[in-house]
Amino acid sequence: MSDEHYRDQKFQSSVEGLKASIQSGQAALKSVILINGGASVAILAFIGNLATSEKSKALIPILSCSLAYFVFGTLVAAMASGGAYLSQAAYSKANQEEENAEATERWEKRGKVFQYTTIIFVIVSYILFGLGALLTYKTFLNVG
Repeated sequence: MSDEHYRDQKFQSSVEGLKASIQSGQAALKSVILINGGASVAILAFIGNLATSEKSKALIPILSCSLAYFVFGTLVAAMASGGAYLSQAAYSKANQEEENAEATERWEKRGKVFQYTTIIFVIVSYILFGLGALLTYKTFLNVG
């Protein structure tokens, strides 16, 4: 196997790895938006139903806290989506600055900052979902 063929295979493998990484990140973003958004809608509908019953109105403040976790989880996930865009835009700009090594390095650093910020936002969004689900679960346990 020639060195050129080996480098070409290594490059193709790297490209495929990058594509898989991007697809995984997009799937994580979509899922965190879906679970937090879906939970927000479900809890909001449930709270609306509780508001029609005098006996159940005491649960509304507790479930409103759960709703807040889910809503903020959705917001943070949307911010993560924006961060993913900004990260890719910065990396793209770094590739356009081939002749200026200093500018390339600066744009790559910005891309990494947005990339890590996006990862943190996704993790925070999952944590917010978990907290909202736990609070909702505990509320249902205390009712029954």
